[in-house]
Amino acid sequence: MKRILIYCRRGYGLFQPQSTIPFGGAEVDLYHLARAFTKRHDVYFACEKDPSFPPSETIDGIHVLRIAPLLRPLFLKPVAFVRLFHETLQLLRRIQPHVILQETACFETGLLCLLKGRSRFLYRVAHDMDVNGQFRAVKPWVARFYELGLKRADAVVVQTSYQAKCAAKNYGIHSVLIPNAQPMLASTPRPPIESRKSLLWIGRLVPLKRPEFFIQLAQQHKHMPFIFIGNYDNDTSYTLQIKSTLATMPNMETRWFVPWRELPLYYQRAAYLVITSPASGEGYPNVIVEAMKYGCPIYSLEWNRDHVITANDVGLVFDGDVHSFITSLPGAIHDVGLRKRLSENAYAYAEKHHNVEEIIAQYEEILERLHS
Repeated sequence: MKRILIYCRRGYGLFQPQSTIPFGGAEVDLYHLARAFTKRHDVYFACEKDPSFPPSETIDGIHVLRIAPLLRPLFLKPVAFVRLFHETLQLLRRIQPHVILQETACFETGLLCLLKGRSRFLYRVAHDMDVNGQFRAVKPWVARFYELGLKRADAVVVQTSYQAKCAAKNYGIHSVLIPNAQPMLASTPRPPIESRKSLLWIGRLVPLKRPEFFIQLAQQHKHMPFIFIGNYDNDTSYTLQIKSTLATMPNMETRWFVPWRELPLYYQRAAYLVITSPASGEGYPNVIVEAMKYGCPIYSLEWNRDHVITANDVGLVFDGDVHSFITSLPGAIHDVGLRKRLSENAYAYAEKHHNVEEIIAQYEEILERLHS
């Protein structure tokens, strides 16, 4: 049995539904891995917590520990660095983990690798920009420290072959490709295709996700039911504009901050999960895996990393052609035979490639190699 520390700043909402801290696909991925690791290891999950919850608690066999929120104002950055350095050092000394697992490019990637001592550091790539060089342009100062950790990591895991190529080309890193993990139910409820009518969009309200294309799709098909499920950190001019537009659309059901455990109800109602993210920039959106788990096909404007959608016939992709994306929808909805085939293929693909019980074995191989 090993002590595994999973450092996941925004993941508390997965343990505590009453938490107001938003999370995304990377956090969901680490949560599933944490639960799977408990069968053989002592697992610690370090994350920010809402003030009303205890600093340390055990949930589903996982030791969930509080870390302090980051100080955002620029003039407080020196204080934030000193506090983060001290807190991280104390955390590692207290737990003395055999393995540290972290996902998503950030300052802490470098810090954890710097302070890890005899622990092994395993980094999992969350977005294409983690390894394709774009992160340097977005956050140049943070990227320097992040890349320090990336290059010194004892093992790097990627989601796609594209990320593996980028890691090798840009950093000389030999990575291991392991898909996103998802627990498969013994009997996953999949309602009849004919009863699944809605077009579904799920994600954070950020420009990278390009929700405006989903809005445009709904505006052009006013007789069809659309469901928009979103979350956001703060109100900005961008979020306010999107929210204002959504509020005026009679065929749009809008839901904010839907509890994660309620999302299966929406996947089961959907004819398609609509993906509006660009071809690059994102990693492998976790909502795609979750949708396929419930036999929900994908309707993608552009994203098709590693040709996963087209090669496995789990949905439709329009290569960035907005006109075709909009005009093809009625046919894609009315062709029940098409939807049935895509649905069956989607479920089969998720079961074969994303089953956490199979995936955790690949991580176990890495852990054994790191400690051999």
